[in-house]
Amino acid sequence: MKKNFILDTNVLLHEATAIQRFKDNHVIIPLKVIEELDHFKKTKASWAATPVMSPAYSTTCARAESSTRA
Repeated sequence: MKKNFILDTNVLLHEATAIQRFKDNHVIIPLKVIEELDHFKKTKASWAATPVMSPAYSTTCARAESSTRA
């Protein structure tokens, strides 16, 4: 049975690859969280880990996913 996980902004700021840790479950990211991440990206806060919003994030996800399958 799949579970639903709703991720908060703090989770994604702390660990941008957290989405991958929920394997066969549903991950829900509210619009408010995306707006807050976008705000951090626009203000370029030095402590904000925002690869979720960058093109490089998809490459990181693909590499992590292929390494977990091996």
